[in-house]
Amino acid sequence: MIVKCIKDCFDSKRNRRYFAGDQDDVDPLEPVAMYFEFPVGTEVYFKQRGTKTTPAVSTTRIVGGAVVEQKDAIPEVKTEAVQEYNKEIICDICGVYKGRPMQVKTHRRACEKKANAQTQQVA
Repeated sequence: MIVKCIKDCFDSKRNRRYFAGDQDDVDPLEPVAMYFEFPVGTEVYFKQRGTKTTPAVSTTRIVGGAVVEQKDAIPEVKTEAVQEYNKEIICDICGVYKGRPMQVKTHRRACEKKANAQTQQVA
């Protein structure tokens, strides 16, 4: 497949150096394919870099591109649980903090500790 180079690289199999803009017939499953621009939907070689705790992984990926809108697409509908989760409420102790139910629940614990500390100081 004739493709265009997007980054300077060296193909050790062919002993050839490529510069950005060069075109050549490259197999999409060879390691040098990472540095070339392929058409949308092509399966190409891909290597994920490793870290201190995870090794490098050589795999393939499918080249993405523009998303085509479908006529019969199902509209995204939020369920009641998701709507309940996203609903914002106000802390009933301080009346200032506003957030999701779990955030407010965590904040209430801090408000209760402050209220208990203030009542102990007064007494």
